[in-house]
Amino acid sequence: MTISHGQPLLLLLLVSLFFVPAALGSSRVFRPCNITHPYPVSVRTVDISPHPVDRSGNSNITIAGYAGIQIPDGATVVVNVSAPFLVNPYVSIKTYPICDITECRVTVRLFSRFAFTVPNAFIPEELNGLLNIVTLSIKVEQEKIMCVVFNCVVTGRRST
Repeated sequence: MTISHGQPLLLLLLVSLFFVPAALGSSRVFRPCNITHPYPVSVRTVDISPHPVDRSGNSNITIAGYAGIQIPDGATVVVNVSAPFLVNPYVSIKTYPICDITECRVTVRLFSRFAFTVPNAFIPEELNGLLNIVTLSIKVEQEKIMCVVFNCVVTGRRST
């Protein structure tokens, strides 16, 4: 068996795609909503900026990854925020047309990169707790083509 000169470079590229962003701290720890489901849109990084979220401000959530399909213009981005550790736990759901968040009609080839940002991702009620659990998905009709879950820390003074 012979090894071509390009194989070590390919291996180095693959390792850097998966481990460098996490090592540099540029990404939040996240997981797929359903680890057994093969979502056609694969998330590589989740970034909350600024993080932690200050109660008196807001943050943007940026998702980046690879798409194995073309994301249609009719898709929606769904942000589900829950604060299960409050005395009165709550869940809020916000839905955005994909074209309001990212450029539409972008031709997506197999494994082409994508990124989008949900600006001012939190409403004031979501900033009352210390920890929110965020589920962010892309849906086409009722089918999730991407779905990740991650935690979001909230700091700062609570309003009285």
